[in-house]
Amino acid sequence: MAPKKLNSESSNPEDVVRRYLNYLSDPSSVIDHDRVNEVQEQLSSTDDQIERLRLESELDRAQSTDGEAIAQSFISVAKAFADSEHITAGAFRRQGVPSEVLSLAGFDVRAAKSAKAPTVRSQRVNAATVSTHVLGRSGEWTYNDIESTTGASIGTVRKVVDELVASNKVKSLGADPNHASRGRAPNLFTTA
Repeated sequence: MAPKKLNSESSNPEDVVRRYLNYLSDPSSVIDHDRVNEVQEQLSSTDDQIERLRLESELDRAQSTDGEAIAQSFISVAKAFADSEHITAGAFRRQGVPSEVLSLAGFDVRAAKSAKAPTVRSQRVNAATVSTHVLGRSGEWTYNDIESTTGASIGTVRKVVDELVASNKVKSLGADPNHASRGRAPNLFTTA
């Protein structure tokens, strides 16, 4: 069966859950390729420099993935969807949904952890997946935010983010000024 084409603005809970799960397995899968092609065609047919700037900016937006917005949409519908479909938190976890996201969605992740099958090695997340996620993210974030939303190891996250900082695609904002817990404040980052 061919994957269902999803409208990025869909409010159907099943579509929202499917979009998030697709995003987790392949962040580039949520890019609207029809819109990218449309903007590229418009770009190739104009000579106006200001219009080209507008279209280049639109192309950047169309090619990016806003992982945070996709996760927030999932969080807002996941619990009600799961209850109506009799889907457990453990099933979501085995599909790669981080415990933190499930907790924010209203699941009791302690029960999900104790009820799950024997530990299975988590799926590997490569650097390209982390990079795509980071570049599609908006707002400020930390290494741990990326680790928890992608499922990648902290080492992979640090390596990717540090490379993106070095290439000026991500900006380091320094230590979190609002950190109130024990220990050293985490570094904040944002896309450049």
